[in-house]
Amino acid sequence: MLAGPLFAREWQTVPRRPRFYITRAAYVGLFFVLLWTTWQAMIGFEREPSLGEIARFSAVSFELFSYTQLALVLFSGALFGAGTISIEKDRRTFILLLVTRLADSEIVLGKFAGALLQVGCVLAASLPVFFAMTLFGGVSFVQVGQVFAATVGGALLSISLGVLIATWRDKTFQSIALTILGVVLSLLVVETVVTWAGTTHVNPHEVTYWAANFSTIRAVATSMNFDPAVHHFILPGVGHLLFGILFSCLTLGTSILYLRRWNPRGEAIQQREAPDATKPIASSGFVRHAWSNPVLWREIRTRAYGARPFVIKLAYLVIAGLLLAGLVTDPPQHDDPDLAFALARTIVPVGVLSLILINAQAVASITTERDLKSLDLLLVTDVTPPEFIFGKIWGICFNIKEMLIAPLVMFGVATWMGLLDVPNLVYTSISFLTLAAFASVLGIHSGLRHDTSRSAIVNSLGTIFLLFVGVLICLYLIVISGRFEAQWAAFVLFIILGSIGLWVSLTANAPSGAITLTASIAPAATFYCIIAFVVGDRFSPFAVVVATYAFAVTAMLVPMLSEFDVATGRTSIEGD
Repeated sequence: MLAGPLFAREWQTVPRRPRFYITRAAYVGLFFVLLWTTWQAMIGFEREPSLGEIARFSAVSFELFSYTQLALVLFSGALFGAGTISIEKDRRTFILLLVTRLADSEIVLGKFAGALLQVGCVLAASLPVFFAMTLFGGVSFVQVGQVFAATVGGALLSISLGVLIATWRDKTFQSIALTILGVVLSLLVVETVVTWAGTTHVNPHEVTYWAANFSTIRAVATSMNFDPAVHHFILPGVGHLLFGILFSCLTLGTSILYLRRWNPRGEAIQQREAPDATKPIASSGFVRHAWSNPVLWREIRTRAYGARPFVIKLAYLVIAGLLLAGLVTDPPQHDDPDLAFALARTIVPVGVLSLILINAQAVASITTERDLKSLDLLLVTDVTPPEFIFGKIWGICFNIKEMLIAPLVMFGVATWMGLLDVPNLVYTSISFLTLAAFASVLGIHSGLRHDTSRSAIVNSLGTIFLLFVGVLICLYLIVISGRFEAQWAAFVLFIILGSIGLWVSLTANAPSGAITLTASIAPAATFYCIIAFVVGDRFSPFAVVVATYAFAVTAMLVPMLSEFDVATGRTSIEGD
């Protein structure tokens, strides 16, 4: 096989895992829940709908399905593409692949195909659901094929970019963070070019068409609104798929070419002894003294997460700068009735990206220690659990301080422009910092609860990502209907499913009463904040968010401090 034995192993072992079937079933079940919810929001079950209403329902559901699947595919593709190699590096097993008889192409293509297999199987499971939408009218087979072609192109882009960056960088956090930032930055660059082209005399239809070939979001949007009467040189979805294939060939080719130049890196090299081995070696006189909290000292004063972290910070600041420039150059109008939503389109992406990166840093701070077996050293040291946990938390805050400051700066700029008043600035800033604390503690919690790095990273980042995807879906359903009384049953189902998913993610085979209570109230409280935000209330969402997620932080933090001491052998459950 072209991909080699690595992919052959994935092909044979992936279907044997129960998680493989559970994931596909849950993914298809999500679409049926969204289908029922959209029907309840738009039509309801009290009357007989007309053919026009059914066609409109089909078109709206198809749009909701397409964007939801696109977000999940881009995120999971970046996660699996970067993680398939970076986790091997953290475990020090990637070096073993380099000393085998496997060719460079077999290593790179095998890892790429293994990640593509996991994403592709989920996409294949949802294909019948999309084709079933054509039975309602309003959606054609060509539109479904175009959307899937564009989505597959986006999957190829994110996975191949993740493999390239993971081959280049050494640490899991750097690989995942740079891959996510690279995907977001590529989308923003296309939007910036489209905005600039709008100020020139270029035909806007031509700009939109060519932008769809390079941007996954625009390719999906253009495919959903495909007009067969308009002549295209090549269909936009197919064009983006071809671009994804070309980009994958270039990135994978680069990974194969530089695989052994970039790896191994940072390995100790044995030097030959000097002829006069008895001659004393002069000391440089430079001695690094650890602080009273050695964990915090290691997080801040050493390269705990790899060399050149400024690359991640630079990419993040470029994204935040582009969004801030868009806010300043084209601000929403003060008399706009949807001012809050217009402002959120600029500020929320920066905040969500910051929370994802904070969570990735937090979970990687634990999984890296576990993979290097350095957690075992705590058995023979006098490092206390508070020193370890709070050393990690404060170290995370220092290393990602730019991700904490940039959203606050954007809040301040919006206030200076008159788009936010001072009370809302205070509410928004405190709410963001509370969510940042939740993201960091959740990452540490997942890293300690899960035995493997892969499961810890997937659960932690997946919880943060799906939390915001659920919020956006609820907002979308409220906007298209505007009648809460026609949607309450569907939203109750969303809250129940969200509570179950959050409980499964947080407990990790170690349930507690506080975590169960957190999983029970967090989805309902988040939904209440959405409703209060839509009706124009600002203080209630602030109070509920701070109270709910501060309690969630406490519910995860207290067990970590107590059970961590038991896990390291300093105390025993019988002795307690």
